[in-house]
Amino acid sequence: MCPVGAVQNIIHSVGSRFGFTFKMRFAKEKCVSCATCVKTCPMGSLQKQDEGISYQILNCITCRQCEATCPRAAISFGLGKSGRENEENKKPEISIPVERALNE
Repeated sequence: MCPVGAVQNIIHSVGSRFGFTFKMRFAKEKCVSCATCVKTCPMGSLQKQDEGISYQILNCITCRQCEATCPRAAISFGLGKSGRENEENKKPEISIPVERALNE
């Protein structure tokens, strides 16, 4: 693993414990489906589909080649929520039918 990849792996590991990671942001409204990012991705994380470009997060090594080569600046990287919620702070979901809630 290259030194940059090692540092990114550490950041991801620590960040995911606190609910944030360094992740790709994809602006669909800017994308013209030219597939330049697909061709430059060394890990095959990006795939051209009928509906546009799909992203496989588990394959991504955050080399940012896709970001550098996108002619429309549709791809960027930054801090984002990891999607992992702290179970202690998670509020339980309660589902009540609307009619019942209004009548009580």
